[in-house]
Amino acid sequence: MMKEIDSEIACFVFRTSLIDKRDVEQISVAMNTHPDIAEWSVDLENWEKVLRVESSGIDVNGIKLLLRSKGFYCSEMEI
Repeated sequence: MMKEIDSEIACFVFRTSLIDKRDVEQISVAMNTHPDIAEWSVDLENWEKVLRVESSGIDVNGIKLLLRSKGFYCSEMEI
């Protein structure tokens, strides 16, 4: 579900250290409740476990810190 956010939306794509659905559940509360994240998804079928984030306020480093706070790592991919 997409949240209402007033600012311009940016899209970020990351390869992650997430492994399975349980890992995604560990980050879901932080991702769903972050006020600057409009929408996010993880592709567990992709070998890089790709995280896609649509945001209007949090930057690449903020997303990295959010995942790191949950015990996971990510690196930005070129879109």
